Amino acid sequence: MKFVVIGGDAAGMSAASRARRLYPDLEITVLEQGHDVSYSACSMPYNIADPDTPMDDLVVRTAGEFIETHHIHLLTGHRAVAIEPDRKQVIARTLQGESTAFAYDKLLIATGAVPTLPDLPGKERLMPLKQLEHGRRIKAMIQNHPVKKAVILGMGYIALEMCEALSERGIQVTMVIPGPRLLP
Repeated sequence: MKFVVIGGDAAGMSAASRARRLYPDLEITVLEQGHDVSYSACSMPYNIADPDTPMDDLVVRTAGEFIETHHIHLLTGHRAVAIEPDRKQVIARTLQGESTAFAYDKLLIATGAVPTLPDLPGKERLMPLKQLEHGRRIKAMIQNHPVKKAVILGMGYIALEMCEALSERGIQVTMVIPGPRLLP
């Protein structure tokens, strides 16, 4: 039986690992569009607050560990671009633009949320915080530039934690509530 997981963050890798434990003979493929898997996304604000802790400390297990130890066919740099339920296959595209089809008997979509970036002037300076690479960029920006002020668009838990993290780094923060209430 073939099990395909779209998304290699904590949820996707936990599901793939559990499937391996329960079904040792299962053929498991995980498609992850980025290069990082199995990291503590919720800890990124705390890591950003600490200039001396590398962002890679948030990685729980590397891709190599999943491949070698758990025998999971983990493909980083593979973005799922189509699901064909009638054919029971997922079409994925590599960063180089090559397409491959992956057959499945069972499919799990564990991609999480997608940050919404408003179409505003200066949008090239907007920095979401969803993937570990986003955390690296934000941390590098703070370390390499004299950041004095930041605006956070959002009022969820991560936004509030980022407000605290940036404040700890001496950055003046303004928060914009996109909806009618705090913590929607």
